[in-house]
Amino acid sequence: MKPLDQEESVTAAQLDVGVIEGMEPVYVERLHESGIYTVADLARQTPARVAHFAGLPSWDDSAAWIAEAKLILARSDSD
Repeated sequence: MKPLDQEESVTAAQLDVGVIEGMEPVYVERLHESGIYTVADLARQTPARVAHFAGLPSWDDSAAWIAEAKLILARSDSD
């Protein structure tokens, strides 16, 4: 997971999807264009949907991104 360089006033749910490790800028842009902006938005998606919007050839990366988004949210709930 990348270090979070966000202001303290931003909640984990509001973090941009770009904080997800392995998500290159081109994928961040494609997800933004599809209406997926935040970690919370990403966590609500299916791997198939994210793979489609990001233009990925398989669901492997999208499933990992969603799992990381859910982990970020879970960690913030336990703090």
